[in-house]
Amino acid sequence: MEDQENMNWDKYLERINYHGSLETTLATLKELQETHQLNVPFENLDIHYGTEIILDIPRIFHKVVEKKRGGFCYELNGLFYELLKFLGYKVTMISARVHSRVNGYGKEYDHLVIVARIGDDDYITDVGYGEFAFHPLVIEMDIIQRDPRGEFMVDDYDEEYIRIKKIEGEGYNPEYIFTLRERTFQEFAEMCHYQQTSPQAYFTQNKLITRPIQDGRITLTDDYLKIKSGEGVHEVLISDKESFDILLFQHFNIRIENSV
Repeated sequence: MEDQENMNWDKYLERINYHGSLETTLATLKELQETHQLNVPFENLDIHYGTEIILDIPRIFHKVVEKKRGGFCYELNGLFYELLKFLGYKVTMISARVHSRVNGYGKEYDHLVIVARIGDDDYITDVGYGEFAFHPLVIEMDIIQRDPRGEFMVDDYDEEYIRIKKIEGEGYNPEYIFTLRERTFQEFAEMCHYQQTSPQAYFTQNKLITRPIQDGRITLTDDYLKIKSGEGVHEVLISDKESFDILLFQHFNIRIENSV
């Protein structure tokens, strides 16, 4: 496996099907974030097949780029951060706390997010959240930001935090809260371990692999395949592991070695 200095970032760009400009502009970042989400799924399959997820960039590069897998936030945003830094963007890693309707906001380091500084503005860029904005969101308070995936707003929360919420009709759904304090990759290691080992963690409950398509989303779990396209929804119930494996390859071009 390659060390970080020798990783081929052109292969990463090919993996996410990006063939555009490499200038460190907002337009480039928008394209990178969108194509990344369309081509690299959000998934937790290693957790359910007994493969430990370690915060090691060459290892993640091998998984996502060489083996054409996906990952969850620490992997996908951790690797995307390194790509952006390599391209010349001014980026920092920050910690976010994801909102749950049942439990409220999660713990610190619940989610790894990237902040990119372009000109005089800071932008949240995130390819590791599952369903999120296709384009970076400027950290500017109380304005509606229109995105191909919906309308979003950034606002202050509880004095200490900044919040991202998605506008839904006359109301909104909170996504996550964060501060702009810079973090190191290894600061997320404890929560990364928790997310893949704790019976209380969301990711240990069920297999999940999902990616957006231009007008919807494809999601596969232990129990069902769901394809949302436009206003239509197609759902298939899954009865056994063989069916899951067939659909995993059919819709995500992934085969898991030594799966049980």
